Amino acid sequence: MSQKKRNLLTLKQKHKILCRLDGGVKPVDLAKELKVNRSVISNVKKDKEKFLNALCDYFNSIKKLRKSPFEIIDLKLFEWFKAQKQNNVIISSYVLSEKADQIAKEEKVNNFRCNSSWIERFKIVIL
Repeated sequence: MSQKKRNLLTLKQKHKILCRLDGGVKPVDLAKELKVNRSVISNVKKDKEKFLNALCDYFNSIKKLRKSPFEIIDLKLFEWFKAQKQNNVIISSYVLSEKADQIAKEEKVNNFRCNSSWIERFKIVIL
């Protein structure tokens, strides 16, 4: 007997499902289209508030709801980033790294080390 491969949905995908359900698409049709069990669609619908809150908080492309150990740095850096983007400021990885280190010092986070992998994760997850 072959097992069906698990297909985890990102928060973006769950948001699209919720939008399509609100638009009148039947859960059965969505399940067939996405090649998932109908219960997955039902669970997304049931946990609508949880997913929308997480999406609004800034989790765009993760597959599971997990908090960062440095959430305060993530949030403050994201707020700073949004403000810079509104002013059309171009931000490099180096500038992000320096700002993250500065925020960590301000918040007295001692075990934080901003390296290239942290910046890449921040770009993927947050931006």
